[in-house]
Amino acid sequence: MKFNRFLQGLFIILLIQSCATKKLTEEGKTAYEAGDYESALNAWEEVIEKTESKGNKADSVIYYKAGMAAMELDELKKARDYLETAEYLEFSSPRLYATLVEINKTVDNLSKEINALESYREKYPDEEKINAMTVRLFETYLESEQWEKATEIWPEIESQAQSDAELLAGYLTVNKNLENDALCN
Repeated sequence: MKFNRFLQGLFIILLIQSCATKKLTEEGKTAYEAGDYESALNAWEEVIEKTESKGNKADSVIYYKAGMAAMELDELKKARDYLETAEYLEFSSPRLYATLVEINKTVDNLSKEINALESYREKYPDEEKINAMTVRLFETYLESEQWEKATEIWPEIESQAQSDAELLAGYLTVNKNLENDALCN
């Protein structure tokens, strides 16, 4: 009998907490849509804090939304942390990777920028930003002296590179470093 009462009490507590989490999630959504990114971030961080205090992770969407709100507030470290957690929890969207590219380029973290670019290309090859992402990936391969990888993606940007002197110069640099003298000439 006591055990049944215990289970009923536990169920009621869980139900109340679930309702509170849903309310905070909705508050965050409403605030975000209204452009009140600070209130949205506060609501989603409260959901994250409550969930993590129990030794769990919040839903990946909550981390994603918190990351996007932090990005709107120009809190890049917080945005990156939340977005990387969302990705780790298997949330995926073109906007997530594009935002990670932007953040990592801004904070000058080339290796993480490359990872985000490669993930974007792998998961979203048909998205509208794919050409810009591929060009940026080529540029990052040049910066990091990954000559072989740069030549692998060159055919995908070659047509748009014909009118871009910087890309053509980059391709020349790649081939010089690979000692492709015939191609360089």
